[in-house]
Amino acid sequence: MEEKDNKPVCFGILDEVFPLTDSGIREIRERCIDCPLRIDCLRKSLETEDGVKMREELLRRAPVRGVGDWLRRWSDKKALYKISHKEEEKGYLSSLWKEFKEVIFSPTSFFSKNREISIKDAFAFGITTGSIGSMFSFFWKLFLLEEKFPSIINMLKNTDYFRSIDIMIFFSFLIIPIVVGLGIFVYSVLLHFFLVLFGAAKKGLGSTLLVVCYSQAPEIFSLFPMLGSIVASIWRIYIQISGLKCVHETSYARVILSFIVPVGIFFCIIIAIASAFYHMLLGAGF
Repeated sequence: MEEKDNKPVCFGILDEVFPLTDSGIREIRERCIDCPLRIDCLRKSLETEDGVKMREELLRRAPVRGVGDWLRRWSDKKALYKISHKEEEKGYLSSLWKEFKEVIFSPTSFFSKNREISIKDAFAFGITTGSIGSMFSFFWKLFLLEEKFPSIINMLKNTDYFRSIDIMIFFSFLIIPIVVGLGIFVYSVLLHFFLVLFGAAKKGLGSTLLVVCYSQAPEIFSLFPMLGSIVASIWRIYIQISGLKCVHETSYARVILSFIVPVGIFFCIIIAIASAFYHMLLGAGF
């Protein structure tokens, strides 16, 4: 057998080292008997997907004679489940980290290569990163309130809902993912409306939602107090502009207009409300 990394190419392959014979029984090949790696090889093969399936099948066939056998089989099934999902978890975390790095440092490249990502995966990424950042941001704001404005915290503690900071933090862990998810969806709909208005939306709402979800990646920077949230906000807009330009195959000018106009309208509304309130106070003699 040809060797690779000081191990034969058949190393850890169940059907090569422990094949199923015509009689339906698995046997070790003769050439493996004198192999110095046979024990490690067999162990490795039993941890592969085929090896786990074989062991699960043996467990199903094994008779159960009493509570002791049932508990032993339950324990073995649990161990096999952990083995079968170990690589899956590694793969997911590795993929998540790879996506995070690419969307942060190369958003144009990322969205050029990943236009067909499912909305479900994008939404999961957005809620995960957005919630982590929002939780840290909430924690720092709560910490600042407790340090600088203890009277506000004491007022909250005296309500029927919050008796301590711990309860506030607990409720935030439950509510923040829901708020982040709703925020992503509503923001995507409004942003897409303005993209359509300025002729920048060449694709559907799903493409806009995809970009908004992945633009939550910089929220992780909220881990750092004060400055982290500012950096995250600026970086998020940069990713959105780059990503929307890419997925909708449009110009930067149209995308930027879709951002600037709603912000301008928002500030005009705020100024109008403030002005009306100011004149109302003047009319009331204040």
